[in-house]
Amino acid sequence: MHTQQVEFSATSFTCGICFESKKGRSCISLPCSLACVFCTECLEACWGLAIREGAIAGVACPGFDCIKARVKAEGVEEEDVDQELLKKVVGQALTERYVWLK
Repeated sequence: MHTQQVEFSATSFTCGICFESKKGRSCISLPCSLACVFCTECLEACWGLAIREGAIAGVACPGFDCIKARVKAEGVEEEDVDQELLKKVVGQALTERYVWLK
């Protein structure tokens, strides 16, 4: 697993939100079916806003294909985002707010 982490950190990815190329050390790979990658800054802005506004359904993969799949599967209960991943992205306070809102 450590080798995968080192390899991910050194690889460049295009953020699915800002479309800038960034090294993996500045990115998060989500455990969605497509393993979408976003820069931590964009994902924090996206999820942070959703949590602050109480729109916790927005705390999911913001990738275009993943959103399409969620819309298509409307009514199917979605899995919660892992709290450790959420804390890594938005911090302790917003993670606690997310849990409270759930």
